[in-house]
Formats: sequence, C-alpha cells, structure tokens
Amino acid sequence: MSPKAAIRIERIVKKGRDYLVHYSEKEGSDDAGKVSAILLDEEQLVSYRILKDKEYDSATWRKIEKEAGEIVGYKKALSFINYQARTEHEIREYLRTHNMTAESIEIIVKRLKKANFIDDRQYAMNYVDNYLRNLKGPLYLKYRLQEKGVDSKIISQVIEGISENVQKELIMQIIEKEKPRLETYPVKRQKEMILQKCLRDGFKGDLVLKCFAQVKWQSLHQDRLKVDFQKISQKEHSQQKIIQKLLAKGYTLQEIKALMEESEGNLESEDYYFE
Repeated sequence: MSPKAAIRIERIVKKGRDYLVHYSEKEGSDDAGKVSAILLDEEQLVSYRILKDKEYDSATWRKIEKEAGEIVGYKKALSFINYQARTEHEIREYLRTHNMTAESIEIIVKRLKKANFIDDRQYAMNYVDNYLRNLKGPLYLKYRLQEKGVDSKIISQVIEGISENVQKELIMQIIEKEKPRLETYPVKRQKEMILQKCLRDGFKGDLVLKCFAQVKWQSLHQDRLKVDFQKISQKEHSQQKIIQKLLAKGYTLQEIKALMEESEGNLESEDYYFE
C-alpha cells in the first residue's frame, strides 16, 4: 500500500444489480488489517475505476462512501414512492428516519425532483381529484394536504379550483346518499345529522344549507317518536323534561303534545277498565 493510500480493495462481489466491495484499512489506523464492505453501484465502480488491489487515499474514499450512502438513500426513497405517491415533506421525513444527513437529503431530493419523482403540485391536484370522487370538501382537503407538508401556496391554488357548483353537486350526492337511512328521524334531526357529516367532510355550513333548500324532505318517524317517548318516560316523570328531551331529538312540540295526550287517554281507558 503506497504511503498516501488509506484503503485497499480486497475483492468485489456482484450482488443483484450492485457490487459488494471488500476493503482493508492502512496499517497504523485503528482498523488496520480489518476487512470491511460497502455496497456500490455500477456507475460508481466505473466512475472511480474500482478494481481489486487498487488503493485510494482517505479523502477520495470518504467521498465514495458518502456517495454510496446517498445512492442507498435514493433507492430507498424510490421504493417509498413506488409504494404510493409522496410529497417532498414525506420523503424528507422518511430519509431522516434512515439517518441521512441534511446535506445528503438535499442532494437526494433534488435528484428526485429532476427525475419528476417528486412534484407537490401534481400530487396535490391528484389528491384533490381522488378525494372529490369520495365526496370530500375543500376544508377537509386543505387540512389533509397541510398534514402532508404541501406548501400553502400550492394548496390555495388547487383548492380555489373547486367551484361552488362542484361543491353543491357533491353535497347533494351526500344528502341523497344519507337521506334514505335517516327518514325514521324527524326532518329537523335529519338535517342536523347530514349537516354535521358535511362539515366533517370539509364543506361550509352556509353552502350545505343552500342545498337543503333544494331537497324534498320526508319523515317516517312516528314509530321512533313513540319508542323515544317510552324510553324517556321511564326515566323522567316531569312532563317538561320529557318535552325538552324530545325537542332536542328534533320532534315538534305539536306532535310531542299529541302523543302525550294520546298516552294519557290510553292510561285513563285502562284505569276505567280495571275499576
């Protein structure tokens, strides 16, 4: 090994598409005589003319090691992206979990961008298109894209592209989907439940209310009213409290009083029968 040489290539073994390079340290170092290994790709082997018995100075070898680490990180990032689309923020966080340095992460991200493997604007557009099909609104989409670290300017531009008419169409689809299973509730309660769902899904309340005005509502809730009345009456003896709890469930005061009068009439008939 020459005086300036620090590393000597002992052997090279092909491993898949890459090469496992075994090397030894120069005498006098802490790892003198010890044989270590590093995984390099073909491009590095050609670029640095890595061959058996060839020697390298410390600075050159550290550069090779650094590049090798970045290549490993790049390949890990590609696998991460191939599993599903990722934002730049997600890629950076993923590489940090693999102990990549800030400098190496920057190099890898630039390389991924150059190859169009990272494009946050396209990611945001695709994300919005996908979740609009799943009936999600602008506020939901904005929050989720923020979670994924997409730049606020990109989010604003993409979200602004969702017109009010498109949002109304989505809300109407939600209403038509939810209405059949809610028709055993009073209309007021149906509206409350659908409004809460639309708000959770990222739509503004005023827009939901505009859509409500276009819907023909119907309710088949009389059986549910009787069941709720019986349950509450077993726990509450105050008519006022019974009325308040039924009002809170969306029933009207008129139908509550009618049911209570009917119930009282039935009780009187039963008392008369047993006299």
